[in-house]
Amino acid sequence: MKKLDQSKVECIVEEKRKGTKNAIIAETMNISIIYVQKLWARFKNTPKGMIVFPAPMGRPRRSLPTRNEQSAVLWTRRKISGGANRIWSNLKNVGISILRE
Repeated sequence: MKKLDQSKVECIVEEKRKGTKNAIIAETMNISIIYVQKLWARFKNTPKGMIVFPAPMGRPRRSLPTRNEQSAVLWTRRKISGGANRIWSNLKNVGISILRE
């Protein structure tokens, strides 16, 4: 599969909106017909100029824990002896939901 930049993807979507066949687009861009179809399926409902390609890589960022969550973890750690799983289950029983990593 050939690496495409954002301008080429926009060109492919624009040609598909004009009604150009997949085989013609694939031949001019030196990519497969299936890749053209996948790009079209992904971006056909995206308004013109709003196409972002490639998508952001990696795991989505999480926000930092709030001050209440931090203090709840520290309070539970002082209260009970045990590891992270025991602290997590105790916080869950109390009603505080903290994501595990």
